Amino acid sequence: MAPVIHYATFPVSHVGIERFPSLKKAFGQLNKAEGHIESFHGLQVAEEGPNNTYFISIWESSSLHRKFKEISMVNRETDIAKQFEPLNEAVSVAGDQFFHHEFNVVKGTAIPGLESKNTEFVIITPKGGASFDKVREAGLKVRDILDSNGHPAAFAESVQGDGMFLMIVGWLSPAHHLNTVKEEPYVSVAKELREVGTFDISHANLTKNHDQ
Repeated sequence: MAPVIHYATFPVSHVGIERFPSLKKAFGQLNKAEGHIESFHGLQVAEEGPNNTYFISIWESSSLHRKFKEISMVNRETDIAKQFEPLNEAVSVAGDQFFHHEFNVVKGTAIPGLESKNTEFVIITPKGGASFDKVREAGLKVRDILDSNGHPAAFAESVQGDGMFLMIVGWLSPAHHLNTVKEEPYVSVAKELREVGTFDISHANLTKNHDQ
């Protein structure tokens, strides 16, 4: 079974950088959770304007992720939920600015990209009458070109089957990304993807969640 990526973002002002240390014990509990593979947190790069906080976790299955979510965020009386209270509060305050989604990994491994100095996230949806399969095919082609040229990339599709895709790519910096893709072989495959899909691109500097 392919791993599942839980992708979550919300404005940084709703959690505050100073509150990250209070989540260290919670991250320790997350690392011990059944089915948890790896997780990361961090901030969107400053040059992209209003910053978002990112919480990315990778699970063996969607059901095991939902099981932990029930313990840590739904049933607020558990010890684990109390450790996650700063995050729960941030999600509540963010309201409709809180975005989260589950994706099944189709090809590649997400962890190298998440461990890179800078991580690119691309949310992709079909454009106009473009089919799910056409977007998937074009997205996989981009992933393959990136990965084969030394830029670790993973391509994933929505667990919900709603036509949304996620690509994760590792870079040295946003400038490294933008300068690299100005040249072939990237220009041609990116053009193919733009013809069938719309995408939202962001960059974040992430930290792996360690046991405390």
